[in-house]
Amino acid sequence: MNEIWKAGLAQLALHVESGDVSCREIVSAAFDRIGRDDAKLGAFLRLRPEAALAEADAADTARRAGKARSRLHGLPIAVKDIFASRDFETTCGSKILAGFRAPYDATVLEKLRESGLVVVGSTNMDEFAMGSSTENSALGRTRNPWISTASPADRPAAARRRWPRASCPPRSAPTRAARSASPRHSPAWWVSSRPTAVSRATDWWRSRAHSIRSARSPAAAPTRRLVMGVIAGHDPHDATSYPAPAPNFLSALTGDVSGLRIGLPRGFFDAAGADPQTLARAREALEALQSLGAKTVEVELPNSAHGIATYYLICTAEASSNLSRYDGVKYGFRARAETLDQMYERTRAQGFGAEVKRRILLGTYVLSAGYYDAY
Repeated sequence: MNEIWKAGLAQLALHVESGDVSCREIVSAAFDRIGRDDAKLGAFLRLRPEAALAEADAADTARRAGKARSRLHGLPIAVKDIFASRDFETTCGSKILAGFRAPYDATVLEKLRESGLVVVGSTNMDEFAMGSSTENSALGRTRNPWISTASPADRPAAARRRWPRASCPPRSAPTRAARSASPRHSPAWWVSSRPTAVSRATDWWRSRAHSIRSARSPAAAPTRRLVMGVIAGHDPHDATSYPAPAPNFLSALTGDVSGLRIGLPRGFFDAAGADPQTLARAREALEALQSLGAKTVEVELPNSAHGIATYYLICTAEASSNLSRYDGVKYGFRARAETLDQMYERTRAQGFGAEVKRRILLGTYVLSAGYYDAY
């Protein structure tokens, strides 16, 4: 089981199909690993062991009867705390949504369930995904799995200062490294993609939100493609969703890159402040692809210099607008107050963290009369 457990979802599916291991054994192993390591990691916020194991048993029964819903039926997956769920609280890493339980599943989560994947629980994240290390989570910070679960003698001083990255690090570093489940969403520092064929009816910032599972290496791409095949497709609840059937993502994994064109931004390797090691790895990857027949094409990205400024206009404006719904009236946290205005003020002051408040204030400024027109 230890060797099998090192595999990704695609490989686990093969082991289940061949009868080497059952869905219950895999899901049970996930909870064993979570129970052993997560007190040190702080990756998971909520777990559903009884329901998940029951779903795994049902999946084993369905597979024996030849009624598997998909190749991933019965395998474990963890979801980011930003996905609305009927099974447990959805708080987006914020105090202001304390106690909120959605009456529906987010589209992506609904699709995962329809395919038979077993949701083991929800994972920590920066409050409303505003951050990159869970330092802005109101529910605690997630630690680096490579050092948190090791003995003190195995933790170099430099490693102690390192933290998992991305707006929801548990979906990447801790849950992947600790092998406790297969997480949703992907950060840029893993082998990742930014799909446009997946519903974005989840986040506070839909113009930039994306949903896809990360991979530890290019070799794990089949797993990511399998999950993409499950969650992709048109969503009528998302006005930006592309109204076309999802393609067969696995069919692209032929291993043949001959003739593939790779756009290389002019001056990419001369960018000020770029990390030398990162650039070296990028050069190695390009050389490897070129040796296999791919071609690089120099492209111009003249507006990239305005990226950060654009980011801080769009994301803060959307934060100010979208987060106005959290006022203590309809759901979530409500502060005690004598008047309605006091309740609004105290609820938002106590419910939101510092980073969220900063972005709301900046966005309100951007959208204010006069400044809106100027920007």
